[in-house]
Amino acid sequence: MRSLRVCTLIALAFLTVAQSPRVKADFISYDVPAGLVGNTSFAGSVGLDFDVNNSIYVTSLGVFDSAGDGLAASHVVSIYNRDTQTLVTGFTATIPAGTGATLIDGSRFVSIGQIQLVAGHYSVVTDGLAGADSLYAQSAFAPAPPSTLNTGGGLITFVGTGRIDPNAGVYPTAAYPGSTVNPFATATFTFTAIPEPTSIALLGLGLVGGAFMRNRLRKHAA
Repeated sequence: MRSLRVCTLIALAFLTVAQSPRVKADFISYDVPAGLVGNTSFAGSVGLDFDVNNSIYVTSLGVFDSAGDGLAASHVVSIYNRDTQTLVTGFTATIPAGTGATLIDGSRFVSIGQIQLVAGHYSVVTDGLAGADSLYAQSAFAPAPPSTLNTGGGLITFVGTGRIDPNAGVYPTAAYPGSTVNPFATATFTFTAIPEPTSIALLGLGLVGGAFMRNRLRKHAA
């Protein structure tokens, strides 16, 4: 019985470790370089399209900060379901004016905690990037894409060529006449993989099962 109790405690310890989430670094989906200066004033809605291949945790939403010197106005960033063109519940954040939001490279971010976004088709959208908060748009005069794309090792895929609408606060339906999936420095988000169960749990259960069977065999032999 003593060996059974010891093995049970060991197995419980393994299970505790296995169930603890592994720390993973967040990925910045559209990572704008620090110091990039906007080149286009556009007060309407602007969006970038992406597909989630395996469920992820979205941890923050962000917006481009031209020159990284603070936002002149607040901006709402949201994730929409691209198939239904509707907001996904929980995926909206207001990035405040000024320098209060966290600046990472060329964007300012606000945490939304850790919300699961299931596999599907989405757009990340913002508006009002005009004047001092101008967005950066790829064009014949500025041919280089304004951001580095991070798929998180294949968790997401970037698609489309960007989308626009002259009206603020709506889902932009018109395709931007470009050829890349990241023609704008506008809205962005950070995400991470959802931790998966490890084989340690199975090892712990195996220890318990083996000890239990040995104990039964001893009793039967006696």
